[in-house]
Amino acid sequence: MRCAAIWLLVAYAIPSPAQVVADAGVVRAGVSFDIPQAYSTPDGEAAGFFVDVLREAARAEGIHLQVIVGRTPPDVFLESGAGEIWIAAVGTPERQRKFHVTEPWWILETYLAVLQSSGAESARALAGKRVLYSASPPFSLPPAVFLPGATVVAESNVQARFEALCGKRADGVVFHETDVPRLLSGPEFQVCKPDIRIIPIDPPVRQLSMLALRSHAKVADRLRERIEQMKREGTIERLPSFRVTGNELWRSQLDEQRRLSTQRLWQVGLLCAALLAAGALIAYARLRAAHEQVRRSLDTAQEAARAKQEFLATMSHEIRTPVTAVLGASELLSHSNLEGAQREYVEAIHRSARSLLTLLNDVIDWSRIESGRFSVDQAVFEMGPLLEDVKANVVLAARAKGIALQIQGLQGTYEGDPGAIRQVLLNFVSNAVKFTHQGAVTVRVEEISRDGKTARVRAEVSDTGVGISEQAQKALFQRFNRGDVQAFRSYEGSGLGLAISKELVERMGGAIGFESRSGQGSQFWFEVPLLVAEGREVPQGAGGEGEDMPRLSILVVEDNEVNSLLIRRLLTRLGHDVESAADGIQALERLEAGRFDLVFMDCLMPGMDGFDATVALRKRGMKTPVVALTASALDADRRRCHEVGMDGFLTKPVLLSDLARAIRQFGLGAREQG
Repeated sequence: MRCAAIWLLVAYAIPSPAQVVADAGVVRAGVSFDIPQAYSTPDGEAAGFFVDVLREAARAEGIHLQVIVGRTPPDVFLESGAGEIWIAAVGTPERQRKFHVTEPWWILETYLAVLQSSGAESARALAGKRVLYSASPPFSLPPAVFLPGATVVAESNVQARFEALCGKRADGVVFHETDVPRLLSGPEFQVCKPDIRIIPIDPPVRQLSMLALRSHAKVADRLRERIEQMKREGTIERLPSFRVTGNELWRSQLDEQRRLSTQRLWQVGLLCAALLAAGALIAYARLRAAHEQVRRSLDTAQEAARAKQEFLATMSHEIRTPVTAVLGASELLSHSNLEGAQREYVEAIHRSARSLLTLLNDVIDWSRIESGRFSVDQAVFEMGPLLEDVKANVVLAARAKGIALQIQGLQGTYEGDPGAIRQVLLNFVSNAVKFTHQGAVTVRVEEISRDGKTARVRAEVSDTGVGISEQAQKALFQRFNRGDVQAFRSYEGSGLGLAISKELVERMGGAIGFESRSGQGSQFWFEVPLLVAEGREVPQGAGGEGEDMPRLSILVVEDNEVNSLLIRRLLTRLGHDVESAADGIQALERLEAGRFDLVFMDCLMPGMDGFDATVALRKRGMKTPVVALTASALDADRRRCHEVGMDGFLTKPVLLSDLARAIRQFGLGAREQG
């Protein structure tokens, strides 16, 4: 049953649009003047299909983009410092040596025009024939590949090419989709238009990439990734400037030309006015229909997003509730007098429950990242205790496998996101222990540079494990990827950990990577900028389970009897006096009858829930600290707890160390003030 629930969670963790690039300043992007893909409006604004696509991608990524339309070649544009990115160009070998070239993001449809009377039905039929083409922009493939055996002659003017075809001085003409508007407006084409056959050229011979200065390679790659996502989601097709490609484009342009020609024949004012009125009505009707379709599509997408969030919230709550009992019971048992075999059984239960919790947290984290609600926090922290915490989480697993765990840690106080750094390090170290059967796992953290108050910190995790094959390395940081599935089938995990780590590091402004050889171990690393915070006070909240902690009076509000019992036992083990309530009404009665230093409040309970109870508590003037102790783990749950007046937020299941930190942060402060 538990496996089925987890599989459902993974299946519903559908990616949704997200902002994944931080503000990169103003990025100047150039593009060639080529109607309808790119042109300037009368007021000087850049417009066209390519411009719209890049602007939409930049908007989604949070990049301030300035588009420059001109006739300067892309190489000159970038080398002269006029801009940092060229929107659409063929990535020739020479350009790859000079600039960063992304993977192709658009295919410029290319066609071969022949006369119907020639009987040619494919490019191969022109072997030994004379074919005219334009060498600029360059082709991704040499003409000899897609015009085998033909005599290929360069002619840059598309109208001159068709004039030669109609005059039978050429047997074929190569052109691409952006030539169509100029072609249809030229008199040369009109001479033999009825006798022309259009043949699409396959495979694509003009694949357009983005060119970027090396300093802006990451920005260009992110824009290209966003465009691919827009293709999958259908965003590009909804752009007003979107134009169909292939034969549909050709036919639509011919139909448009015929319509315009027909209109020019009719000069009678009344009939012309009637046609214009009819056209306006049709256009209005189509616009209304398109608008309605867009509205329905948006409603459907929003409903799907809401359903996904509701499903994740429900499944998270329903799974965390029993896992709380399993983890709590196993932790209490581990502190009791157990024989050797019994202790092994308890540790196995505890490890399995922690693995299930890690899987659940990974799915929730990825959903937050994809929805754009995952933010980086800033706090002052000490690196030494953070590394010790990472070590404490994996030392038992390493010891059970006979693996040496070595921490060569950096000491010092910094400002950054300690939670994100800990999560990435813990993922690296957990993976290293998981895939290492003998030898050692070494963690090394050091400053590699310092500029004023900013230090660049590098963390490396090396192991002597199974390593990663070259094939598996290609997609290692992609979501749901687990390397070689056959080789790693026996290892647990969702395949989300490294993808989440990559997102976290990049959101902190850092870089991430690895080196590995199959059978010889791996080294994973990341670098992040951190502010040096020497001499600044580190927020309290850390510490041992109960050392130097005064005895507090604590109220646990929990409707689940098993969870209530276990939480009370954990708090009692920490040395505190504990009472319980089964719902919000009982909690208010207990609080009015006696003085408590701290309240651990479940949120979803029958009768009066934790939210309403906290609101009522604050309205009565009670300032007792309230910490949410809930199986609801989404950001919306955390925000709602804060809005109703709760002081802290803990997600079930909790360990002794989690409760101790919450008591130090909220309970002790309240007692001192009281």
